[in-house]
Amino acid sequence: MATTLNGQQSSSDKTFNDSITYLEIAKGKLHDIKGEVGTEHQGLGNTYGGEDGTAYGRALQNWLDTLESIRTTCTSMEEALRTNQTEARQAQQHNVSLVADATRGMTAPDSSISGTTFAALHPQQ
Repeated sequence: MATTLNGQQSSSDKTFNDSITYLEIAKGKLHDIKGEVGTEHQGLGNTYGGEDGTAYGRALQNWLDTLESIRTTCTSMEEALRTNQTEARQAQQHNVSLVADATRGMTAPDSSISGTTFAALHPQQ
């Protein structure tokens, strides 16, 4: 059984999960905007010609390409957060287990270690 200290892991998980959620929301909004600008870009070819229309079309395409690059970066950030979350969870669980193993058999002095901290390190079997 994994030992955790006073909800620290759940707090860390919440931070990771919130960050991932915000990235997912941002990507959804970027997707919606891309659709709107893409529709405008396609319609432009049918209604607006000449040198100005070509320049405006290139500007919109550059904008769409940049937006896609931002979305790709958001996806990479999500993946990195998920990987870091897993690694952080494993490291924390490993370290807590090491401390629990190292202190097994010790007794808590009456005033220097709180019962909650000591209990977290030595869960009842």
